[in-house]
Amino acid sequence: MRRSNTTRDAQLAILVAVALFAVYVAAQRGQIKSYDGSIMVNLATRLLTRHTLSIDPATDALHIQSPFASYGFGTTLLYLPFDALQRAVKPRSAALLTLANPMVLAACGSLLYLIGRRIGWRRSVCVLVALGFGLLTTALWQSTEAFSEPGVTLASLVLVFGVLLWPEAEVRGALLVGIGTAMAILFRPDSLLLVAPIALLVPFIVPRERILARRALVAFGTPIAAVAAFQLWYNSYRFGSVLNSGISHQARGRGFDTPILQGLDLLLRSPSRGFFWTSPILVLALPGFVFLYRRNRPLAIALGVAVLARFLFFARWFTPGGGVAWGPRLLFPVTALLAIAAGATLEQIWHWPSPRHRGIAWLAVASLAAASAGVSVLSVAVGYEKYWQQWTAVSTSAGPARSHAYYWSLAHNAIAGNVHLLRTGVALAPIHFRHGPDGVGVFAIAIAVVAIVTALVAARNDVGESRSLFGHSDDGRSERSGKSALWNASTRDGVSQA
Repeated sequence: MRRSNTTRDAQLAILVAVALFAVYVAAQRGQIKSYDGSIMVNLATRLLTRHTLSIDPATDALHIQSPFASYGFGTTLLYLPFDALQRAVKPRSAALLTLANPMVLAACGSLLYLIGRRIGWRRSVCVLVALGFGLLTTALWQSTEAFSEPGVTLASLVLVFGVLLWPEAEVRGALLVGIGTAMAILFRPDSLLLVAPIALLVPFIVPRERILARRALVAFGTPIAAVAAFQLWYNSYRFGSVLNSGISHQARGRGFDTPILQGLDLLLRSPSRGFFWTSPILVLALPGFVFLYRRNRPLAIALGVAVLARFLFFARWFTPGGGVAWGPRLLFPVTALLAIAAGATLEQIWHWPSPRHRGIAWLAVASLAAASAGVSVLSVAVGYEKYWQQWTAVSTSAGPARSHAYYWSLAHNAIAGNVHLLRTGVALAPIHFRHGPDGVGVFAIAIAVVAIVTALVAARNDVGESRSLFGHSDDGRSERSGKSALWNASTRDGVSQA
């Protein structure tokens, strides 16, 4: 029975990944527009063609990354095989190269599904959370760029899954915790602030003897030691000091000079860079932390501290919004953590005994999902940089006022700007729909629809999910096979009763 459940969950996780990847393929622009992304990808190209760790000065439009890029090496490492494949198949194109982050984000969706199952959620909730993260947040936009944030997001989810798995499988769980921590460092060294609170979950979840087991310690420490050694060498090679990871270069001499309240105001209230403006569905995470706290305090506290730490860290950054982007791109890794809290809200709604209250709650969820879907489509339908360039391309005297309006005005922010551009007939950004739908675009959408419908139907037909959306079952069954040690107080030895 247990093996059957594991196989079923693996199949659903794969369906989620296929659905997300297919949508991301349809949304691709076939090019990398961002400065940060072009630098990281150029380094991959230089490694392949010139066998050097220096970048091409011609790529450094801002003249702050030459001769060595200050960004984490993880994104460059990720793009190496995609760059090699692109050069072998069609060197003048970037259609294959830009599929790196879509694969990473599709994997994030699968992990969110599996994390939900480890927590003890019903399969339908896990599918909704995974698809909601991948399609109704800035994940869709992130799939069209070459930023490091998707890699950090995957690392944080690997870490969470490893912590939840450790009580049952000490070596595999410890290895995943080590890999997640190491990945986060590799993609962005400052992401230690994100993963540290999650890693501190281990003593509260895993029995002491399993933490101190020799094989677990080796599995946990090996990937971290390997990446730490590389990072120290890489720091010294680039900047002459093992402690200089390049943050000062990224900050362009300014560093953390934004007043924290001003930065938080931008990250929360600005229509262009406010977190919940571009991911309204994640409002569900706010009550979700309460529901999660009632069931598992360590997990809720760790996720909450990790989210808060990243908000506070980048609120002080010289550009809290992450430059020209869609929403607060530097905060994207917390999107997945908030999706876990949002899942706790969905699971709670499912358990409410009153059909009337459930109906009202699901109507609210659907409204947030519809708003999020609209914003997500806008994020990829038009190039995210186009309205900024058009709106601020005016005289110097009017520039500051227009820039302020872009960030704070309801009429001229990024979301309203993309609506305006669509109304004026601007060309669509996705390469497979720019001049009408082509075969790749149509096939990708068809695959996505089939995978989404199949996953939702398979999850709802689960024998353990006897409660309908608005109805109430009387057979008492509630996915007992999916309960993890986190949701069962009786697991004294830390072994899941799944």
